[in-house]
Amino acid sequence: MHGLLTPGAEFKPLEVDPERDRFTGVYRLDGRPVAVLAWNSPKEALRLRREVLTDPQSADAPTPTAPAEPAAGMPVPQ
Repeated sequence: MHGLLTPGAEFKPLEVDPERDRFTGVYRLDGRPVAVLAWNSPKEALRLRREVLTDPQSADAPTPTAPAEPAAGMPVPQ
């Protein structure tokens, strides 16, 4: 995780790959990105940190490649 996970922030998955047991996503508070999370995706974590946290204007640039709901069995923080 990169950033500051703030109470009330909502998680939005960006990429989910249950076959490889990995996912990425962004936490937002009041529409602003406050943290990024990547599970088993270190390169994507660094990319998201750079794109989303250092340039909030590009926070919507990554396009989700999977449904908004995480796959069954995927760990997603509450």
